Amino acid sequence: RIERDDTLMARTRRVYTCHPYANEQPDANIRLREICCELVAEGLSPVCPQVLLAHFLHEHEEREAGLYVRQQLLKDCDEMRVYGREITPTMRIEIAFAETIGLPIRYVDSAAEIA
Repeated sequence: RIERDDTLMARTRRVYTCHPYANEQPDANIRLREICCELVAEGLSPVCPQVLLAHFLHEHEEREAGLYVRQQLLKDCDEMRVYGREITPTMRIEIAFAETIGLPIRYVDSAAEIA
């Protein structure tokens, strides 16, 4: 007989990472990986579209598809955390959508927090 562990059945809070990402900025990309590790260490599940989408979408050619996927991911999250000192146009769209759906937003070391 297999006993069920209800702690394994509990859903982990999903945190959407809103952070600048560019193939030309390896330091920013390394920081994004660190952020994901920090979230996991907190017992959270990072939702990191910057890393995920880069594997199958070309941001410049498939921008609308990328924005659509980001919005779908945001709908399944419990919180958004905004990182970085630069708020890019794509990040502004993500933040506005999160506000529209009533998703809690936390600013962590970001320009929006400082301004």
